[in-house]
Amino acid sequence: MSALTGEIPAVLGNTSYRLILGLRGVAELQRDYGNNLHGIMGDASDAGGEKEATLPDFNAFIHVVKVSLQRFHPAEADNLDVIEGLLAQDLSLPGRLIAAAFPEAREEPAAGKRKARG
Repeated sequence: MSALTGEIPAVLGNTSYRLILGLRGVAELQRDYGNNLHGIMGDASDAGGEKEATLPDFNAFIHVVKVSLQRFHPAEADNLDVIEGLLAQDLSLPGRLIAAAFPEAREEPAAGKRKARG
């Protein structure tokens, strides 16, 4: 079975998972965290003129993984032990899922590189 665009495989114990943020999942996350989803991964905040690193929003991390389980593993989407286990193995998982949901557009060939019609 081939992977869908944006799909990320994960294994926890003896179980393999297919994680993906589809349009519904992205829409749900945008509703809660804003259109650009920037707040999910944490960033530097301005504290008295100095940049101070902040912890990521772990509730958001849980939400991202929960939403990514819904398509292929709906019975596991509310299982916090599975979600926490997946995150414990890889805290970069939410960021990778978000990045995979928005793949870069393929570059078109330069004007001089196109095939001539004959």
